[in-house]
Amino acid sequence: ELPKIEKCLSQECEDSMGDIYEFEECSSDDEDEGNFFDNSLNNKSPLEIVVYKQQFQGYWEFSSQLLSAMNINLPQSKLLKLKPENINDINAFITIICLVFLQSNYNDQQDEWKLLANKAKKWLKRNHQINFNKYDIDPIKNILS
Repeated sequence: ELPKIEKCLSQECEDSMGDIYEFEECSSDDEDEGNFFDNSLNNKSPLEIVVYKQQFQGYWEFSSQLLSAMNINLPQSKLLKLKPENINDINAFITIICLVFLQSNYNDQQDEWKLLANKAKKWLKRNHQINFNKYDIDPIKNILS
């Protein structure tokens, strides 16, 4: 049986056998098409999909399934053009979009997502020096509308 390669934050990935592999990108737009667990999300609510898709470290990765759950119908290339210049990582940008989505659409259900939002905010601050609580979210709201 071939070792299963896990999703990763950096460009080095470790498989279940402990071997290190290097990739140009650790995820792709097509990645969610063949993933068994992602296919199980077909009948889930947008909130459930966003909650499920958060990575262990606290961020969200670009995936067409995640964007579709948030009613964002843009390919990665067009979405990248909307990314602010001060954000150099697509995962940071997607994480901000997810946080705004949760606040804008599920504010009355914060008890279901507040802890994962706090984890995402800590990840943004630790890895990208972005204080989400002071971030201007109005341009992101335009992406979501």
